[in-house]
Amino acid sequence: MAEATLPPPKLSAEKEITLLISIVENSDATFHRNGREHDAADGANHLRLKLRRGGKYAKTTEAFIVNLATKSSWSGKRYEIELADGSRQPLGDWLTEQLRQLRAAGE
Repeated sequence: MAEATLPPPKLSAEKEITLLISIVENSDATFHRNGREHDAADGANHLRLKLRRGGKYAKTTEAFIVNLATKSSWSGKRYEIELADGSRQPLGDWLTEQLRQLRAAGE
């Protein structure tokens, strides 16, 4: 994850995180967690659950991505997202790119 290339935040971390989770929820993507596939709504709900339980590890949006949205705290396996075109990538990388676009749009 290339955090150094991210523009500075214009919104609060809470607002950015909420927006990122909404982006996941409204995507046509498949959320891969612990060897199982979940639709976008389930993936977003899981991220909300992790945020509720581990919010102290999400003081910044970048910290949310790294500490809560990158891998399973139970198994240690990384989360992945499969896009409508069939491409698959680590969720943390995808969220970081979404955050970069979100911040760039706010400039």
